[in-house]
Amino acid sequence: MADKAHDYNTPLTETDQQGQLVQLWLHFLEHPWQYVAGAAFLLFCGLAGALYSVNADLVNRKAATGYARAMVAEEDATRMKELEALGDTAGIWTAEVVYMAAEAAVRATEYDKAKELFQHVLDKFPESEWAPAAADGLAFLKENSGDLAGALAGYQEIQTKYESTFIGRLQPAKIARVQEALGNVQAAVESYRTQTSLWPDSQAAQKAERELQRLKTKHPELFPEEAAPASDVSAAAPAGATEAVPAVAAPVEAAPAAEAAPAEVVPVEAPAEAAPAEVVPAS
Repeated sequence: MADKAHDYNTPLTETDQQGQLVQLWLHFLEHPWQYVAGAAFLLFCGLAGALYSVNADLVNRKAATGYARAMVAEEDATRMKELEALGDTAGIWTAEVVYMAAEAAVRATEYDKAKELFQHVLDKFPESEWAPAAADGLAFLKENSGDLAGALAGYQEIQTKYESTFIGRLQPAKIARVQEALGNVQAAVESYRTQTSLWPDSQAAQKAERELQRLKTKHPELFPEEAAPASDVSAAAPAGATEAVPAVAAPVEAAPAAEAAPAEVVPVEAPAEAAPAEVVPAS
């Protein structure tokens, strides 16, 4: 007898629920190994997950210990070798460890090894937080080797690809440095200005401002908008001096006229006082 199809829009009655439980129990009695196998599989998955978690934790702890030991090595070459030895076994710190090995290689002047390690970070961990720094390291190696065109392209790519990252926001000053080395000083000025406006009040902006002041001293013609006010004042000074001469001369010429006026008044008053003296003897 076929089971009656249930309308899932209608809640089950108590009788329906009891009927389904009975059917489930009967199915278990008929096929017990299916349920045992299912339970065993779930238990195995849980144990495997727990073992993996424990193993991953052990790997991470071991990697952390090796990482810390390598970082305290005094010699750059020794630190590079110990970090490189950890390699892809450093658990959650793998990308960071490989990058730090590349940094140690740069300091040890092992530039080929540094290039290899930086590239490894980009190839294996392109989405990690260390990818922008690795790309910056590769661009620096090009600049350091004299490949200025390659370095400029590398820094510009980083600025575009990682513009929202810390490394990306430092690129305009590096671009300016290479542009100046290539002889394009005007472009360098613009890049330094971009750095000052992109991250105001930062150390990068302050350094860029110092570079702008240096370039202004060496190439004042590249800063016409800042030199214009000074030239206007110097050009206006002779005109002002020429107009000021009559203004000063006019009072000088008027002064004798003002002093002569009292000299003419004194003789006029003298006859007025002598008139009574002549009238008395007449009477």
